Amino acid sequence: MGNCIRRQGDNEDCEGDSHIKGAKERSRGSFGSVLRTIWSKRGCCPQQRSQQSVIKSASSTQFPSIFRYIDGRRYHNDENSKYPLPNDDEEINRLQSQHYLFRHAWGKNYSSPVEEILKAGGACVLDVGCGPATWILEMASEYTSSSFTGIDISPVFPSNIKPRNVQFYQMNVLDGLPFEDNTFDFVYQRFMGLALTEEQWPILLLELVRVTKPGGWIELMECDLQFDNEGPISSRVNKATQMYLKSQGINALICPHVPHLMADIQNLADIEKNQISTPLGQWGDLIGELAKDDIIGLSRSFKPVLFPVFKEMFGDINLDYESIVKEIVDNEVNQYMSSIKSVRFYGKKKITDNINDNTIND
Repeated sequence: MGNCIRRQGDNEDCEGDSHIKGAKERSRGSFGSVLRTIWSKRGCCPQQRSQQSVIKSASSTQFPSIFRYIDGRRYHNDENSKYPLPNDDEEINRLQSQHYLFRHAWGKNYSSPVEEILKAGGACVLDVGCGPATWILEMASEYTSSSFTGIDISPVFPSNIKPRNVQFYQMNVLDGLPFEDNTFDFVYQRFMGLALTEEQWPILLLELVRVTKPGGWIELMECDLQFDNEGPISSRVNKATQMYLKSQGINALICPHVPHLMADIQNLADIEKNQISTPLGQWGDLIGELAKDDIIGLSRSFKPVLFPVFKEMFGDINLDYESIVKEIVDNEVNQYMSSIKSVRFYGKKKITDNINDNTIND
């Protein structure tokens, strides 16, 4: 195991709370403050406490429930997050299938040049918005000598059965990350675009850079909510989704802006962008069918928030919500040979004399 948070030793104890910021120093929200207060009072690193005890302590003092329910679907209950998708078993299954879809499409779990440090061992990796942790569990099993930390607003990751080199914590990243500066060798974030307003993007990126070691890498993966070669119904559905998200301050077409957001950070260099196109539907063979299933699952997850929008925008079409989705995935995507683009952005934290210089360029 690496030494990013847990210190190796006979009993693997940690020295105080050296990797957790004081509550007054970096508190950006109530939940982050609660977590830091808990860890500080215990006088230990977060890895020494079980995830269940952290959730219980935080929720019992501040939140009546960590979940809420809408039309039978389960959601997070954090008022500071605009993330619109549920976190129930149906959505977890979709996210797990989505992982295998894009791992197959890309051929690898990451694009940053970090394989050597991961294989060498002792590397520290942070997965931001880890969800059910399919990515991090695969990575931890492949690189057994490195340490992996996953965080998510919803505790849908494994709480007990997991590799020894993995730890998970429930937290809202928008409250600030409770890790010391220069902690991780590799920081990975995938499909967080639906959780961030345009104003929150640069703030979170600064946090990711802050906790990355000089010479370490940050990788972001996103997929805009639109198709290449859209049919007429697909176009209207995607525009309706984009309009709803825009009303929440979320840019569903964030990919063209990410390189500029990264370039604006003074302490980030060697920024690269890779993208691939994935077919949608039967015309794309097996991967097209997998992508089609993901779109079906995504549409079901979006239904509680999008259904009122659809009723208003599709009043001229004699189809219900499910029929509109079925028309798209069974017919339009094949007729127009539609596809989706996924993009990976990655950059290296500069090695400078002032390692704490982490600002946005004017």
